[in-house]
Amino acid sequence: MKSTYQIFLIAILMVILCLDGKSQPVLTQRSDISTRRDVLEVDSMVAVITEELMASSKTDHAIMKAIYTYVIEHIQYDTEAYKGQQRRINQSNADVLQRGRAVCWGYSELIREMCEYADIPCVTVTGYSKGLPYTSKELTDANHAWNAVQLDGRWYLVDATWGSGVRYSKDFFTTEYGEDYYLTPPGLFVLNHLPLMPMWQLLECPVSLEAFVSGDVKSAEACDYNYEKEIETFLELSQEEQIYTTIESAYALNDSENNRVLKGHSMVDLAIVKKEDGDTYFDAGSLFYAINSYEEALLLFRKAKSLATFYSWQEEAYIFAAMNRAQAYYRNYYESDAQNEEMQRLFMDTRNLADKLHLPTPVREHVINIIAQYLKALE
Repeated sequence: MKSTYQIFLIAILMVILCLDGKSQPVLTQRSDISTRRDVLEVDSMVAVITEELMASSKTDHAIMKAIYTYVIEHIQYDTEAYKGQQRRINQSNADVLQRGRAVCWGYSELIREMCEYADIPCVTVTGYSKGLPYTSKELTDANHAWNAVQLDGRWYLVDATWGSGVRYSKDFFTTEYGEDYYLTPPGLFVLNHLPLMPMWQLLECPVSLEAFVSGDVKSAEACDYNYEKEIETFLELSQEEQIYTTIESAYALNDSENNRVLKGHSMVDLAIVKKEDGDTYFDAGSLFYAINSYEEALLLFRKAKSLATFYSWQEEAYIFAAMNRAQAYYRNYYESDAQNEEMQRLFMDTRNLADKLHLPTPVREHVINIIAQYLKALE
């Protein structure tokens, strides 16, 4: 289940991506969606259309080509959202199909879900893009999304947004409508697409942000890098860990103020997961594992606090992680006089943390009262 901030983070990406007119291509108009879609149940649209495409395709390559072709032929770019006239962001992929319009995030997420139904590994990749006109000053925050797809064990790159009607007059290759951005060789793709995570470049030696900005993408020296191994490791992570890893990579690539804040808040999300793991262990009586999970959570909270200003609910999660750690420690060691001093220290540290955080008065008083009871028991 997504936390409040994960939903907020995804919303931020959806709003930021593809809405900067200075960094986006000129678009052509495509035909409306077929009336067949009007009679489908909204929630089943993606599955039904994918199944129809699969029925006429025999291999993963053929299915992927059918999905890509369908999307670029039936989804128009949402120019109103693009120009900021009406920031209508689709609420689901079925919404994209029903409206027949999307910005880059919508294109990419629709392809990802269709691939999921087709059992084809696919991810939505976020990063920087060079549209026309372009200046290096624009690359402060991620502004585009596309896909990486695995076919027959090999990863490829796809940009349905640009494939649906991009026109270039001064770039390295030109398309009005079609396949220039379908399974594009990575060496060409990186000329105008730089993912937040280097592994999604699919290059033996990743291109730096500086090289991408300068256009000298062939200047990278030989290096020891295995993008396939990096991708394999990444895909084994939990959703929260993937989000954090992506944003951490974004900050390493470009230490902008926005990336710093996003890193801090994604770190909070991961800290909350660790806290919830601790709560589960605590309830099961596995106090040693509970303490370890709370320690991991508190370390993340402390690091995040140096990067971003917490929301009220994040500060509450922080104090309860500290409180639960102290209680788990007490329950595990209360019979040991040798640990009495350490237990008192943990509760006092929690008390001091409560004073520093901007907690709602009822929460702060509740925590302080509980701590007082424990400290009295430890006298």
